[in-house]
Amino acid sequence: MPRTVPTTWSVMERNGGREIFNMKILVTGGCGFVGTNLCLHLQAKGHEVLSVDKLTYAAVVPPLVPNVVLDVCDTPGLTSVVENFQPEWVIHAAAESHVDNSIRDPDLFIQTNYIGTYSVLKVLLHQPAHSRARLLYVSTDEVYGDRSNMEAAAESTAFAPSSPYSASKAAADLLVQAYGQTYGLPYAIVRFSNLYGPWQHREKLIPTILACLQQQKMVPIYGDGAQQRQWLHVEDACTRIESLLQARGSMLPQIVNCPGPSLLSNRAVYDLICEHSKIAGQWESVPDRLGHDRLYLMQAKPETHAYRLFSAGIQDTIAWYLSQPVQ
Repeated sequence: MPRTVPTTWSVMERNGGREIFNMKILVTGGCGFVGTNLCLHLQAKGHEVLSVDKLTYAAVVPPLVPNVVLDVCDTPGLTSVVENFQPEWVIHAAAESHVDNSIRDPDLFIQTNYIGTYSVLKVLLHQPAHSRARLLYVSTDEVYGDRSNMEAAAESTAFAPSSPYSASKAAADLLVQAYGQTYGLPYAIVRFSNLYGPWQHREKLIPTILACLQQQKMVPIYGDGAQQRQWLHVEDACTRIESLLQARGSMLPQIVNCPGPSLLSNRAVYDLICEHSKIAGQWESVPDRLGHDRLYLMQAKPETHAYRLFSAGIQDTIAWYLSQPVQ
């Protein structure tokens, strides 16, 4: 018999007067940047976590987190995992994420980001309604496109993606909403701004800067380096996701913008890393990315979460990367 998901959490205990809610959570892309940090965060909070990841070039296997090597596009395989594990939540974080790669070869991005999301939705929809897991889809501010007009995007702002990557994420975001509207599938969507922190692949801006500084190489910066992003520490993103997992049925669906508190240009990020690492370096302008958005800007609903400023979060990030072998 399928396990019935209760209206409250599966296990609740008291710890020093604090309520601890232990859930069974399946994380797709659990060996990616967000997934690795999220699995470790949730496990540390006492949740039972299972990762599903096909272990691409950018994957890292989180210590002590069980992982099933599986492509989310493998619907029969994913069905078997869900039926055996019977999670209360599926956090869908599996995605190809490097914009440059999507420009060179969009195929994998359409397959993984869109068809993979379709696979997850099919699997969840075909589970018995009384034991069906809820879905949390990890989206991005890039779905709103360039905000050079300085109008911050709200959750209801129309999508205007610029790259094959952001278009594939926008399409998947809309598909999740459609399944909720048509089939009543319970879901939450969180749209994050630029994330930084431990376990990020070398191809991204901050690890690239640090690796070049360590090796006394010129740091490549696209164009004039004036492109601006709202920067959010990945641990704050994990905390926000965990708060969304507390949503009861009457609170779903939820769509939440989650922008970082620090709006910084790529050049400013470079300068702050040099300052806090105390490593002098030099940067060089390289040809700008095709269709490179100048500004991403989201607004969030009033909330009680206090996110660390970049000047604080970058310090532990630098320390972590400098403790790792140079890639």
